[in-house]
Amino acid sequence: MLFSTLILASIVVSLLWFSILQKLESPKIGYFIVILVGITFLYRSPVHSIYIGIEIMGLGCLVVWIKYLK
Repeated sequence: MLFSTLILASIVVSLLWFSILQKLESPKIGYFIVILVGITFLYRSPVHSIYIGIEIMGLGCLVVWIKYLK
């Protein structure tokens, strides 16, 4: 189950990266967007979507952190 949810979470994070996160100037907005998308997966969802939401928040925050790492 972890592998299948991780695949879906990485697809969502890559879509976020190519559509929004790559163009942002501030990391705070990036963290906010990623956490907001993760929370939407958590709200009134089955178990798989809850795991996907947690993994989206983790992977997304990692991607934003790596982008602004200097």
